Amino acid sequence: MKNMATGFALLALAICAGTAAARNFHCAGGIQYVIQGTKEKDKGNLEDAHRIFGKGVAQLRQCTTEDPNDSEAWSYLGWALAEVDSAAEAGAAFDEAEKRLVGNAKALTIATQNRKSYWVNYYNEGLSKYKSADSIMAVKEILNSTDPKAADAKAKLAQSEISFRKAVALSPKELPAYNNLAIVLALQGKFLEANEIVETGLKLDPQNKDLLDRKANMVRNAVAEKLKAGDYEGALALMDQILANSPNDYDLLVQAAQTAFEQGEKLEEKKDAGAKAA
Repeated sequence: MKNMATGFALLALAICAGTAAARNFHCAGGIQYVIQGTKEKDKGNLEDAHRIFGKGVAQLRQCTTEDPNDSEAWSYLGWALAEVDSAAEAGAAFDEAEKRLVGNAKALTIATQNRKSYWVNYYNEGLSKYKSADSIMAVKEILNSTDPKAADAKAKLAQSEISFRKAVALSPKELPAYNNLAIVLALQGKFLEANEIVETGLKLDPQNKDLLDRKANMVRNAVAEKLKAGDYEGALALMDQILANSPNDYDLLVQAAQTAFEQGEKLEEKKDAGAKAA
């Protein structure tokens, strides 16, 4: 599990202090709502701030429909959506902003820094929930534990999963969140989902060491749990499902072949034992 990410503690305030000439009034109004919401948030008036950001979202959605070429409005829309916890939509809005602001270095820097700041918040929140689970009981013991404390620990892992999913949705190019999301999914027994997350990250960076190591460890650990319980069928089924999406994973193919061989040996041993008994 990666450590806390260092973030941009202060969001850049106004991309442009005034309203541009002939700017769509929904764009101008939405931007003003975001600025006002930020001020209320800084004062600690969180409920008021959330309500004002919601108004900003409504105005800026209308704005980007009517005047999609207002590049800065997309950045403010991403900002407002992140404030109302709509991570995936915020990510899409920031994508548009970054694409459209290529020729405006200052505004582009502000947009990317704001996005990074919200990503850091989600990432650190996920890590905090993971650590909370681990403080209740060792995370590697949670999945199969019968300890009454396990329910609380599992709940914390589920919350950690949500936060890391939001981090991935907000900024899909930030690979550390994929690695940590895969970890908390695997710890909950969601091995196939964890594998899919790792594969998605590897499509962005096929040589990423953390993800490559995670993939190898994840499959090995999941299969080891099945084999420890004597569940050869379950281990092979798990590997078959992963190989359906990664047919050229030769390490896993070798492991599947070895597991099938061991299963055959066990079956032969049972047959021999039955014959002797007879």
